[in-house]
Amino acid sequence: MVRRSATYLEQLRDRQYRRRVDEFEGLIERLLGDPYSAARSEQLRHNEAGLRSAGRQSDATRIIFKICDECRRRNERARWPLDCCTGATITIDRTVNILCLSEHYADMPVEFEFDD
Repeated sequence: MVRRSATYLEQLRDRQYRRRVDEFEGLIERLLGDPYSAARSEQLRHNEAGLRSAGRQSDATRIIFKICDECRRRNERARWPLDCCTGATITIDRTVNILCLSEHYADMPVEFEFDD
């Protein structure tokens, strides 16, 4: 299962990313098959610990996401809390939460909302 944040969906409408929607959605499809290693998936560290990035092939743009199973196993609900972390939404372990597109982690939003 995949959930796309309002931030991600808004970014897709931006002129910078509009032409690349199919590319990003293709990456997401690959992540659904194996979110831990597909599409160059890697854990982020330091201030972004608890999140993952994928993509970064031809440029610096990455998809930033969080996997419910990994979050629960590592007890990282307090870091980058989503509605599923608080119990407001029920998700299955294999849920991939697409948070945003990012070139520079310092520019990432700190909160994400989902319209499920």
